[in-house]
Amino acid sequence: MSLDKQSVIPLYYQLKELIRQEIEGGVWQAGDCLPPERELCEKYEVSRATVRQALADLEREGLLERKQGKGTFVSSPKVEEDLLGFYNFSEQMRVKGYVPSVKTISVERITAPRRLAKLFAFADGEEVMRIIRLRLVNEEPLFVEKTYLPYSICHNLTLEEVSRTPVFYDILTSRCQIKVKGAKKYIEPTLVDEFESSLLGVKKGAPALLMERITYAETGEVVAICTWIVRGDRCRHYVDIVNN
Repeated sequence: MSLDKQSVIPLYYQLKELIRQEIEGGVWQAGDCLPPERELCEKYEVSRATVRQALADLEREGLLERKQGKGTFVSSPKVEEDLLGFYNFSEQMRVKGYVPSVKTISVERITAPRRLAKLFAFADGEEVMRIIRLRLVNEEPLFVEKTYLPYSICHNLTLEEVSRTPVFYDILTSRCQIKVKGAKKYIEPTLVDEFESSLLGVKKGAPALLMERITYAETGEVVAICTWIVRGDRCRHYVDIVNN
């Protein structure tokens, strides 16, 4: 398929969509290396700048991955997660045929940050347990998870204990003896900071999703606040909508 140089649609965009169609149509499989930029320039009779812009856009969208000194490769399909899923991310991944795992980075007792203290309805100086974990699928880091629990309901929680309990909901119900009523979830775009980039293996400033879930007990109290920094290049989320 050739590009239409008379079209009002920019050449880089035409090339990007052409490569996308070839990937989605199976011409290029996950892990395949695309031809060098020079060959793409010759094949489609466009400048190197046009090729680079098309490839850069596809890389930002997560369809391609550039490896220094090796070339540009087709990425594996993005991991999908149901936004209405309540707590068990690992079970969702197993159902889809993935192998989930979790690495506990730290478990610390800290003074609640001002914003979280307000959500918890804390007095000044009250403390929380902060749990930082890295979630992986097929050994690939996907998101950084930070969980904040009131120290009063989960004091002396240890790194070893958290590492043995990969499902957050189990910590609340079994360890903290909390009956959960429900949760509210927020989603917004963000950029990966230096600490998160070191865990996720992406560049500082890479696009990501910031997801926050505020969990309520049957009493109406906030009993947990969780945030996730989710890689924008490897994950996407969906909601099933039913017409009643």
